[in-house]
Amino acid sequence: MAPHNVLILGGMQHLARPLLVWLLALLHGNGSAPEASSAAGAGAQQALGSVRLVDKFFVSSEGSSTFVDPPVLAALKDPRVEYRQANLTIPATAASVFEPGPNGPWDIVFDLTGEGVLSADVPAQLLLERTTKLAGMLAAEAARRGVKAYVRDTPPFWKSKMDEGLIRESTSPAQRSMQKGPRSYFWYEAERAVANVEDLPVAILRSAGIWGPTQYHGELPPRIAFGEIYRSLKEPVKILWSADLRLNSLHSTDWCSAAWATAQWLVTRSRAEANELAGELLPAVAPKDKGKGLGVDWNKDIELCCPRAKTPKAPVFNVTDGRDTDQGKLLDVIGRHYNVETGFVNAAINAWARLNLASVVDEMNEKHMEEATKLKANAVPPITYTPFTLFLDQEAVAQRCIALDSSKIERVIGWTPRRTFAPQGVQEMVESFQKAGVWGHFD
Repeated sequence: MAPHNVLILGGMQHLARPLLVWLLALLHGNGSAPEASSAAGAGAQQALGSVRLVDKFFVSSEGSSTFVDPPVLAALKDPRVEYRQANLTIPATAASVFEPGPNGPWDIVFDLTGEGVLSADVPAQLLLERTTKLAGMLAAEAARRGVKAYVRDTPPFWKSKMDEGLIRESTSPAQRSMQKGPRSYFWYEAERAVANVEDLPVAILRSAGIWGPTQYHGELPPRIAFGEIYRSLKEPVKILWSADLRLNSLHSTDWCSAAWATAQWLVTRSRAEANELAGELLPAVAPKDKGKGLGVDWNKDIELCCPRAKTPKAPVFNVTDGRDTDQGKLLDVIGRHYNVETGFVNAAINAWARLNLASVVDEMNEKHMEEATKLKANAVPPITYTPFTLFLDQEAVAQRCIALDSSKIERVIGWTPRRTFAPQGVQEMVESFQKAGVWGHFD
């Protein structure tokens, strides 16, 4: 099998970093990517040629405009890896990054672009331009270049109500309740924009809450750090709602193996064949706050977006660790790792939070950030910079679930997760930040 040349678009603040390290472990066959054999099958060690990673950030071993951990800096020095700083929203620039590298055209593309990964507080117009329209433009360019596999990732922004149960890929959007705020809407529209490129061999991954070494985005990492805060405060970790509120999890290396397995699945079949096996309809929906100052005329056809009247079809796969992680399991692991008491606030506070979530979140964030500032100052040596934040916005704290049924990817592709949310993994995660000098050593 000829080696695959891989193009990674965006994602330096989240999944591009572990993916690059994972792919190089696959390339070198050095045993540090044990998931490779199950993800890619026999001959996996010879399946990768070269990698080009493109994002808007300046990256250098002397200093970068975003956090880059030591393993990634080392990976970027590999002669088969090229990092290119580029503004992908410029059409000519986007086209240029698809130009062939020294080993030939890019046949596998991972699209990790989009705004709002670190915060839900992103204006609708920005989400439209830099998430939905960007996804449509990149997908169209990939189709023009004849790529063999195009994998688009969607973080778990569209969260569920507790009574909706586990969400399947086939669950109709009309049966779901979209939360307020434009982020989940425009990321779903990005799925439609990509699926609308009919001759593109594409699959969409809907990931659970990502955690793992040097992963600081999303909803799980800040909650993991709560243990450090409350151990320092000598107080129990008590959070809102209940133990059965689902926050399904996925280790970053398992996401990498799932993404690679999906790409390998795509290269062996046509779009029509892939749709026959795993295709899902992606109808247009209305944003939750359509009449409350969204600031975008969403109910009309927009260039690079899927027409409102069209319902495209594309393979979609939920990806989780299969353990149905909820707040109870999350607190159990945090409590065991940090040796702190954990639990939930009382019914009166929950009732108050339902009516006054903004003030509850502000008070919580203020307490956490104040203690985090003290911890950083008292660390040896002091922590002067960290990408890690304990800040959680209202969307992250609301009584909404990350609840995904991921049996389909196991059934159709044969991928299986290897990591579960456990104290050992939390320790590995903390140590990765400590080695990067952005998390202190605390007694």
